[in-house]
Parts: sequence; structure tokens; C-alpha cells
Amino acid sequence: MHKEKAGGSYEWEPGAIKAKFVTTGGVGTLATAGGTTVVCKTEESGGEYNSTKTVTGVVVRFTSCEAAGFKCATSGAKEGEIVTNLLEGKVGYENKAKKKLALDLFRKAAGCTSRSTVGCRCT
Repeated sequence: MHKEKAGGSYEWEPGAIKAKFVTTGGVGTLATAGGTTVVCKTEESGGEYNSTKTVTGVVVRFTSCEAAGFKCATSGAKEGEIVTNLLEGKVGYENKAKKKLALDLFRKAAGCTSRSTVGCRCT
């Protein structure tokens, strides 16, 4: 959350005006555990801030995904679509000078952290 200071500048304060968020983006490149590179044309996600530096309940949907000329998809998704399991993560800067934020997302499973978020098949 931010409040406007005199002169049109802003001061960040803890908390969020709205706890939920959505993102959209362009090309995304994923790497499978086996080393296969999957390229997707777009991504969109949604989730919720649970503190000023962390997010939870995030699901990312990648579209138009291919690897080695084959369409890739997660089980139950449309052809060329990869949808992650529920993720959580940290909010940080991709580029602090440009004030560009980024999310470092991961899946939590049985008390341990795993960065494996999807099971992908390419056909």
C-alpha cells in the first residue's frame, strides 16, 4: 500500500490495498527435470499476498507451449497449455532501478520445498 506525499511522490507502507493479484506476460521458457526446454508464448497468473514480501495460492497458466516442435500440456489442460499446481513464493525485484517486481515461486510438499511445479507431456 502507498500513500501520496506532498509534491506527488509516494511512500510505501506495509500491507496491500487488495490482497489478490493477477499477472500477464509474454514468452516464458520452462525447463523440465530431464533437461527439455519448453517455450510458451504467454502466461497469466493469479494469487494472493499474505505479507508484504510473500504470496500464496498462485496458479500460473502458460499457453501455446511447445518443445522440439511438439505441443505440451499438463494433464487435464488444453493442447499447448501448462497449468501449475498451487504455488507460493517471495516478492522481489527483477530490476530494482526500473522498479520491476518479480515473483520467486515454488511448491511446498510434505514439509519440504520443491521447485518442480508441473508434470508436462508433449505430443
